[in-house]
Amino acid sequence: MSVCWRGCSRRLGRPVWEVTAEDVDRVVGSLASKGRAASTRRNYLEVFKGFHRFLEIRKAAEIVTAFGVRLTCPLDEFNAARHVSDDSAVAVAPPIPERVSGFFDFLKDRIATARKYAPAARDYALFRTLYHAGLR
Repeated sequence: MSVCWRGCSRRLGRPVWEVTAEDVDRVVGSLASKGRAASTRRNYLEVFKGFHRFLEIRKAAEIVTAFGVRLTCPLDEFNAARHVSDDSAVAVAPPIPERVSGFFDFLKDRIATARKYAPAARDYALFRTLYHAGLR
């Protein structure tokens, strides 16, 4: 965590108690423009939040005494770390009709050879229902 925080601190160019939401936006934006993965950007945000939380709990009194500054968390709801993957459903093309029919053929074959008929039939019925009722 400390190695990553030092990298973040260099990017911010100021002490942690002077960091603002705009500074965090700038750092995360620069990571995005350099093509860093969503997980990397999320990790940086978690480091910001964790280190700042540590300072609030353990070092707030010392910072107020030494610098006369009261800590406020620079992360707001817009730059809070949320899980967003690169493989979101919008980016993935739907399967071709041949692949879907192959899937259902596989399920039918599984029913015929299943040791227990009911669970295999249930799975087939569930997937078929979802297929016909699903979003288009």
